[in-house]
Amino acid sequence: MDEATLKMLGEVVTSLVTWMLVMIGWLVISERQVQMEIAKNNYSKFSKLRESVSKIEVAAIAYHTGEYDARAGRNIMRSLSTLGLEVSQLNRAKLVGMSAGDYVFKFKKAITFSNFDPGEFALHDASSELIQGVEEAADDLDRFLLESAEVVIKQPEYTIASLLKGIVRRIY
Repeated sequence: MDEATLKMLGEVVTSLVTWMLVMIGWLVISERQVQMEIAKNNYSKFSKLRESVSKIEVAAIAYHTGEYDARAGRNIMRSLSTLGLEVSQLNRAKLVGMSAGDYVFKFKKAITFSNFDPGEFALHDASSELIQGVEEAADDLDRFLLESAEVVIKQPEYTIASLLKGIVRRIY
């Protein structure tokens, strides 16, 4: 091979390596962006759940401290059921630990275990043991969801293996 051919071959190899590095860099940055979007989406799910817990807590306290209202009781039960389903979905997605169900159960029990049936309903004041139990269970569930959300937002790891898996997923 003459000198001109070697020089041209060197330029082609240099160009190929440069383009490969650019493509790999783009894939890595793109994969990191996808992982961050997933983490933000999951974090927003936790935020919405925390808002739901707060609304249910307010409704439950109003229910127990006001006159008996069957419709409010049904609404609370429906909200608790929805909350349980949403936490179960997070559990199946491995975004919360197995204890998530326990926190939801404790919250539901604090609200509905006593003073929920029309025959045994009695007005409670804001300092009653029942209301304090509702507030404590809501605080425990809220704290659990907040801690789980913090783990989720920190969770994306950018190891070489995870990046390669993402790159392969995009190629195929």
